[in-house]
Amino acid sequence: MKTPTWAYIVGILMMLLGGCSTIKNCQLILTPVLLENQKAMMKGLVPMVSVRVDTTTQTLGDSSITVIEKTRSPLGNKEMIQNMEKMFYMSDFQKTWIVRLGYIGFIPSLIYIVGGLFLLIKRRFSIKLACSALILSALFSVIRTVVLLKDASIGFIAMSSSFGMIFGVIMDVILLIIILASDRSYYLPRQEVANSSQYGD
Repeated sequence: MKTPTWAYIVGILMMLLGGCSTIKNCQLILTPVLLENQKAMMKGLVPMVSVRVDTTTQTLGDSSITVIEKTRSPLGNKEMIQNMEKMFYMSDFQKTWIVRLGYIGFIPSLIYIVGGLFLLIKRRFSIKLACSALILSALFSVIRTVVLLKDASIGFIAMSSSFGMIFGVIMDVILLIIILASDRSYYLPRQEVANSSQYGD
């Protein structure tokens, strides 16, 4: 009896999503450093993009000419810097926990990948492992988002955590429903399958 098509699809998707989650954990670990570098780079670009172009018309005798003047707006510079600081703001609590959660996240990511792999291998515990990996992944996504949103203003961390959590939980729920709604008799011993067929289960 061959591995069911649904198991191939779900298993491969789980391994791919687990790999993406592993990459995301690496990004979380590096986030504080990356945000500081991004903030410094954006501050350096502010003087280049804060030039305001004004046009004035001057009348000379019977003719008029348009004069284009470039002026810098200190107020505009200040507002841009404040907006960037708000967007890339991270509290000390967030800086500490985003790195910790990145390291901790390798555990559910690894279980996720292994769960997908064992859907392709006929083992009695394959279904339980895959379901446990999906549930653990969904719970960890919610917990990670709640922790990272603590002391958060509306900015990069808040938005990325919210969108990532929503997408991840939706995918986990969809894959879990597919597994529970599909024929799982392939993973049962032959004797149990025969008994189930005999009693009409």
